[in-house]
Order: sequence, then C-alpha cells, then structure tokens
Amino acid sequence: MNYSVQALRSSLRDLGYQSSDIHPQFRFAAMDLPERPVRQVDAAAFVDGGPASYRTAALGIVRATGDATAREAVEASSSLGAPYLVVIGTDDATMWTYTASGATQVARVDVDDWQNLLLDKSRLGPQPVRQLKALQLRDDGPSTPLLFDPRTLYAIQANTQQALDEMLTGFLSHFDGERVSAGQLSMGVHYELLLPLVFRLLAGKILLDRDDPRIGGIDTADPREVVTQVESLYSLPAQRLQWTKARVAQLTRAWQDLRDGLYVRNVAADDLAFVYESTLITPDTRKAYGTHSTPYSAADYVVRSLRLPQGGNAAKLRVYEPFAGACVFLTAALRRFKELLPANWSTLDVHSHLVSHFGASEIDPFACEIARLALILADYPNHNGWQITREDLFLDGRLAERVRQCDVLLCNPPFEDFREPINALSIHKPVALLDAIIETPPAYVGVVLPSGLSSQKVYRAHLARICEIYGDVEVLQLPEGIFRHATIGAEVLIAQSRRDEDTRQSGTDLETTIRKSVVRRTDWLRFTRTLQTSASDVARVNPRISPGLVGLRPLRHLWDYLAGSPTLGDVADLHRGIEWKNPNDVSRSKPTAGFRRGVHLLADSLQQFEVKKTVYIDVRPDNLRWTAIKFPWGSPKLIANAARASRGPWRLLATVDTSGLVASQQFYGIWLRDAAGLDISLIQLCAVLNSPLANAYSFVHDNERRLRKETLQKLPLPPARMPREIDSLVAEYVAACEGDDGPLFSSRPKSATELLMEIDALVLKAYDLPPRLERELLRFMGDGPRPTRAPFGGYPGTREGDAALPLHKQLAMSRSDIKAALKVLAQPLPASVADVFDLA
Repeated sequence: MNYSVQALRSSLRDLGYQSSDIHPQFRFAAMDLPERPVRQVDAAAFVDGGPASYRTAALGIVRATGDATAREAVEASSSLGAPYLVVIGTDDATMWTYTASGATQVARVDVDDWQNLLLDKSRLGPQPVRQLKALQLRDDGPSTPLLFDPRTLYAIQANTQQALDEMLTGFLSHFDGERVSAGQLSMGVHYELLLPLVFRLLAGKILLDRDDPRIGGIDTADPREVVTQVESLYSLPAQRLQWTKARVAQLTRAWQDLRDGLYVRNVAADDLAFVYESTLITPDTRKAYGTHSTPYSAADYVVRSLRLPQGGNAAKLRVYEPFAGACVFLTAALRRFKELLPANWSTLDVHSHLVSHFGASEIDPFACEIARLALILADYPNHNGWQITREDLFLDGRLAERVRQCDVLLCNPPFEDFREPINALSIHKPVALLDAIIETPPAYVGVVLPSGLSSQKVYRAHLARICEIYGDVEVLQLPEGIFRHATIGAEVLIAQSRRDEDTRQSGTDLETTIRKSVVRRTDWLRFTRTLQTSASDVARVNPRISPGLVGLRPLRHLWDYLAGSPTLGDVADLHRGIEWKNPNDVSRSKPTAGFRRGVHLLADSLQQFEVKKTVYIDVRPDNLRWTAIKFPWGSPKLIANAARASRGPWRLLATVDTSGLVASQQFYGIWLRDAAGLDISLIQLCAVLNSPLANAYSFVHDNERRLRKETLQKLPLPPARMPREIDSLVAEYVAACEGDDGPLFSSRPKSATELLMEIDALVLKAYDLPPRLERELLRFMGDGPRPTRAPFGGYPGTREGDAALPLHKQLAMSRSDIKAALKVLAQPLPASVADVFDLA
C-alpha cells in the first residue's frame, strides 16, 4: 500500500488543493472535550489560501490506530472542522462526513485502494467544499440535499469560544485586583494599558502556535520581546509601560500560562476577535454611551440572512458599522465576504479590498483602538489598515451622511434617549437611526433595536415605511439576558430587496415578504450552535394595507377570529395600585396606625387564584402619590399583576378579593361594572385572566415587563355565557391546593392539577374556538412554568399528529376511558385465570 506523505500530497493536489494549503501531520485541539487535548491527522487540506482553521478545513486523512474503530477516529477528529475525513484502517479505508446526528460513513474501499476515495473533484475539490461550508440562511433558489450539515461548524465555534474565553479569563486573573501586590498591574487601575497588551500577547500566541516564521529569532519566553515583535509586525505604537521588576515577573507568569495553554493553531481568527471583544468596555463606558455587546451568533445570523451577491458584484458593496464597539458585525461580515469575493483573488487582494470597502464609526477613542485590534486579529495574518473613525454620529448630520454612503448597514446602536434634544433628531437614539435609514435606504440593513420594535407605537410608522421600501423584512426577537453586561432583550431588523423610488411612488408591486423569528431563552444555546430559531412565521402582505409586522403577530388567526368579541374594558374598570413619594419602609408585618392590609411585592403576594401573603401597607395621605387610594378597594374585585410574572407566556395571575385588600402599584385592581351587559361573575373573570388565552394575548401584545393597561382592556372575553360550574371548580381548586394530602391519601375525587385543567377547558369552551385554533393556542403555551401552586405539565393532544379536539372533549374522553377501565377491573376474573392466581 502506497501510503506516504508524498502519496497524500499527490492525491490532494489532484483534487485541486495548492501545496501551501496541504498540511502533513496537522495538529489541532479537540474543542469538544473539557481537557482540549491536541489531536493529529496524517494530512489536512484547507481552502481560501489563508491560515488553516476549522472554518477553512476541507479534508482530513488519518489512520485508525490501536484498537480504535473508524468511527472513533472520526469522532476524535471532529474539531478539525473538515466536512470529509478519510480513515485508513487495517483492512479497509472509509470516507466519513458530519451530519446533525453525528459521524456518517459515505464510502468504503479496500485499504490498498484508499486513493480511489479521493477522485471526485466535483464533490471534494476546493470550490465545492467552500460552497458546502458557507452556510446561507436565506436561500430561495432550488435546494439540493446535502449530507454534510454546515451548521455542525457552529458547535465547534461554541466550544472554541468557550475554550478561548477560559484561556483569556485565566490570563486576566493574574491582574485581578485582589491577587496583585504593590507595584503590579491591576485590571481595575490599568485597564486601558492591559487590553492593548492582551492583544499583543494573543497575536504572539497565534504566531507561535501557527509556527509563523515572523516570530522567530526572539526569546519567546520573554513577554516583552513578544510584545515588541508584534508591534513591529503590525506597525502598532509601543506600549507606554514602565517595566518594573514586579510587573515583569507578573507578566511573565501570565504569558507562560497563555503560551502553554490552549493550542490555537486551528482556531479561527475571528473567534479570537470575538472573545477579545468580550473584555471590550467597562460598565461605566457602557452606561455612558449606551453600548451593548452584540452576541456573535446574532451578528452571524444577520449577515448570513442577507442574500448578498457573489464574485465581482460582492466586490462593489461598501459595508459600514456605526456605533461599532469592537466591530462584531464587521468581523462577521469579514468572514462572509471572504466566501463571496472572487475565488481567484489572493489573500492579499482580499485584504486590500476589504480595508478599502469596510468602515466603522465609534465615539469612544479606546473602543476605536480595541475595534481596530479585533479586526487585525480576525484578519490574521494580514497587516493593519482598517478604517475606524472616531466621531459622534449624532452631530452635524453625520449619521445620515454615513448611511447614505454605504450599501450594507450593520450595527447595534445605543438604546438610551438623548439627555438633551438635538436639532432635527428624535430624542430616541434608535429612532434617529431608523430616520437615517428611511431617508437614504442602503441595499441591505441589519440593526439591533430595543425589544418592542414590532409592537410599540413609537416604531410603528418607521416599520410601515421599512416594509414599503424593502421587499423582504425580518424581525428576529432575542431573549433577555443574552447581551453581556445587560439584562435587556432586543429585536433585530433585517431588511433587503430594496425597491427603487419609482416603484415605491407608484404603489405597484408592493407585496412584501415579512418574517417574525423568535429565539426563546431556553433555545439560546441551540441558536448559538446552529443559528436555528425557536419559531419563525412568514407572510406576504401589502404594506399599504397591513402596515408593519401586524400581519405576523403570533396566533394572528386566533386574534382575527376573536376580533368582534367583547373585551375586558367593556365590562370592568382597571386601576393601578397606590404609589408612594418615599417608597422606603412602606410595608409592615403587623397592624400599624396609618397602614392597611394589602399586597405589596408581586413575587411574594399572588399566584393564580390565590393570595399567598398579605402585609400592612402605608396609606397615610402625606406619603401617597396620585389618588389611587380613592378607588373602591373595600368592594369585591380582582387583584392582578401589573408586571409580568415570568418571561415566558405564562405571565398573568389574578385572584378574587372580597376582604378589602389594598394593593401597591405592582398590581391592578379590577372592578366589574354593574350594568356592563355581559353576564359574568368575578370568579369567572378571574378564570379568564388566568386562562391560556389571556396569557397568550398578553405575551403577544405586551413585550415589556410592565403590563400596559390599554392592552389588558382590549383582552377579548368569551362571547358565550360562561358556565356556572367554573365558580364551584375554582373553589374546589383552592381547597385542593390548601389541603391536598397527595395522590395516595387524598380524599378528594380530583387533584388540584385536574381541577385547573377543567377550569381552563370550560373557559376555552365558552370562547367556542375552532379546534385547530385551540390546539395552536395550547401548543403555543407549552408546559410552563405556570404561576400556580398546583403542578402543571402542559396540555394533552398538542403533539404533531394528534387529533384537533377541544380540551373539554379530551378531558371527557379521558374520564370515560378511566370509568370503562374501572368497570372492567371490577368484573370477576374468568375461572381459568383465577385458578392460575390460586396456584401461584
């Protein structure tokens, strides 16, 4: 068998790979294992003519050693990132690929014929592999099923970035203020010195692990020599740092940990840039400029959702990132354009083009420096040249001018309002950006905007205009808590297929494809590993008739069906509870003069159908704001939350109060009108507010933490008379929650969970929904968490393939099935069976 380095090179060159892109005995870190051990393949081929990484890996060849099976060899080499791996065994040679479900064998030959596996240039050559790995989320052309799943690369990316984050965190721990001694460097004090220093040593680490000859000839154990060499290579200003003995010793220890740590040869440079960005801005700077670090996966989703042209047409596009921070969007765009630009361009040609067609603006001078360094990292091994302009885009019409000059606009603007009005600009910074986009629309737009973009009134007119200007509009809803150093959520506007001015003015051919995609908090990890959203809805609408994204509101067919129903505002008055001038010490656990029994804090006070805890709250006139105390708190009413109970769809909780409780502003008091014209009791109305339909309505129409009164007033009520049985079921439910002894010892015929399900079923029966819409609603609500004392595990009959039966019929069928089973069990056993038991 001719299996040698020369034979490997020859086979890979015959497939079209350049000698410089073929690496014998290629080593890489196994990022899928906690220890990140270094693996090796006998040969690996890469595309794009640049540095080897898992993003550019095309093909690997490895021997199955010892007792390892071919599959084990493939799984051990997954972090290489190559779509195809040839395993040379004792008796046979096999070719494998990676699918969403794992390693998959695609071909097998006798071991002597291993080179026959490497003959298909149309599948294994550089250009087919380049196209195979270039994930494009929005491809409307004819689709060809592919065995290799390019999304598997995102699992490698997630593992890689986690490993890099741990490596960088370990390095920075040497400069933790609690660990450093006098005279040493501290992140808290020397922040603006250390981060550029981190870049220089990270760059040195890359050069070392990649065996780059440009780092040769120096003492790589001395961090000062490494820093000086990197500054020379990238024409960076020298670090103005006094190298005292204590600092040299400190930095040497930190550099040794970095140098000898994670092996980064196969790491994509933009991953290093992303992790470096995570240390970008101090909390004070973020607060001052309203900046929020963009998750890399969100930026990548935006860039790969754009149907950008290829080849020479891609080379015409000018890409711009205002409010750049560390240029996360430009970093994602850099990688995408390297896939799109002409394949015959050299790496130097690509670099020269990108630095002349990519630009960014940032107000903070230190952030400008960090952004430039991050782009240098992402563009290894090329030189500097990136255009990061320090400027305040909200002055002198600069924002509109910059937007006018670009073809692709990508950014995460500050969310905060201006402290003082600026001429001709909206007081809301995101709105000011939308104004600039509408004035001179770029061909492609991807901008992160505050949560509420698709629902709040302040954005309504702008979304309507965006949908007229662009033929393809998507809003991606991101969950709270995924932005570093911030708890906010966000919605990302992605717009493309720009119409010309004549088409917009004539009003012809104005049909727009609009998309609403959602990433739930529970699916965030999956999104980072696959770029797959939790849910997505698409519609074609005429924006002149259906402005904005109203047509894509979740469960929209349900809300259309209920459009003529009575509403909560038709039958009840809603008022928020009392507020205080001084909110400190406004509740007591015991009766106190000037205090009345009531509910104060949402988390402590309510769950569905029940008051959990009461306190005595301050009602002294001198400390009250407004006049909420004058509402009829002593009358029978509902108390409901005025801020969501959870981030999920189960967000409403209400209970009936006949004891005269007062409530703080964290609650609504809801009083039925005497002459409302709808025959409904307080208990029945309470069941409606706690129902899946009311909770879904609030979740869809109220994206903020605060539950808006005007939204609750529009909540549709059942058009049919509510069953009186609900009143007794609610009473049974509360009693079961208070006194249920468990399934084995309870004397009650039904558990609290069963009673809760029956209440929901009767409420939905009163709405008289088509079974299809009811099942869609119950599937949307999922399985919790629901703010009830009774455990809740979701609704039956919501899986794919289940019959669309109303919930009350499913429950009735379940009860009849149980009765039939009990009837059978009560019958005496046949004599032949009874004899068997007697003999046992």
